[in-house]
Amino acid sequence: METKALKKQLGAAIAMVLVAAIALGAATFAWFVNNNAVKATGVDVSTSSSVPNLYINSAGKTADGMNAAGSNPSKLYPVSTNSDAIKSPTPTFYETLHWMSGGDHAVADQYQKALVHEEGKTVYADYTFDLGVTNGKMNVYFDSGAATTLAANAEMGTAGRFAISFDNGTTWKLFKVKGTATDNGYYTDQGATTGDYWVKQVDGTLKAVTAEYADFNEYAGSVDEKGQAHAGNDFLTTLDSANADNHGKVTVTVRVWYEGCDKDCVFENAGTGIDKAITGNLGFVGVQTA
Repeated sequence: METKALKKQLGAAIAMVLVAAIALGAATFAWFVNNNAVKATGVDVSTSSSVPNLYINSAGKTADGMNAAGSNPSKLYPVSTNSDAIKSPTPTFYETLHWMSGGDHAVADQYQKALVHEEGKTVYADYTFDLGVTNGKMNVYFDSGAATTLAANAEMGTAGRFAISFDNGTTWKLFKVKGTATDNGYYTDQGATTGDYWVKQVDGTLKAVTAEYADFNEYAGSVDEKGQAHAGNDFLTTLDSANADNHGKVTVTVRVWYEGCDKDCVFENAGTGIDKAITGNLGFVGVQTA
């Protein structure tokens, strides 16, 4: 009876991360104009869990790589990064050094590491929390159901990004925030029509190259109408209360930024900006494993 009860409790475990009211307040095309800020308001992350066994303890907001970001940074700049450069403790973000007009494209041909051009410049926001299991062992997935509503405002298009780490920033998985593509933007490079680009070192030169983001759906589990959790194709991490090193608890970091190499990082909204550019819940499902 105790084993059956434990399985039921483990199977129904869901945890949620709330990314609340990330607002884009100025020109996303500022990616190409180094001294223009993109203002963000209402950047915050809170956490909750539906059952005691899969728990989340919020650890609050951390500093970013440029300067300490408060709980609500006033300026957030479009930048670019890749799966290699994002690693802690010194993540690297890039911006354009030079660009040219290329007909209906803005062709960036030189890049540099993101610089502090004015006081308070912030290029990404980090949020940390502890995710753990009190009893047993389970694989953890995103929740593909109603618990996950994370999405970008339609005006923002596809320029939202988030990354997640379960090992204090040593390794990351990078994802695109769900968004609706727009058709009013300029592209970072000739032919960059999909938005799946980022900046990295190629033969000693910084270039915008085709990005390889993880597929959210591959890492998403589900919970049926009876409360039974189902595994996805691949899991994000495994938690084990019998682990002598962490006793089933890990520190998770969620990193949020605006991708300057996305084709929807545009200047058309410079006047009024975009309110609540990224909002919603990021849910997790725990599934018992041997």
